[in-house]
Amino acid sequence: MPEANDLTEGIMALVAQQKREAISRRTKEVLAAAKAHGTKLGNRSGAAALRRAGKGGLALPETVTRNADQFADDLREVVEIIQAKDIRP
Repeated sequence: MPEANDLTEGIMALVAQQKREAISRRTKEVLAAAKAHGTKLGNRSGAAALRRAGKGGLALPETVTRNADQFADDLREVVEIIQAKDIRP
């Protein structure tokens, strides 16, 4: 929003923070309720698959890094255009 001033941006930041806190609280409540009902949480097969592959937990950070690098490469051109035009949210 190019017409936004510091007050507007501050209000928007506070609203975003309130939303994050509400989402976090609801997520924790739902997970606690699921756990109380005996639901097993987490990825049941992910760790076992890594152990069978003999990689332990090392494959995950490598995969996350590779995916993040690819995502950054995909967005590089768009970011450069935005920076060149000095477009701000």
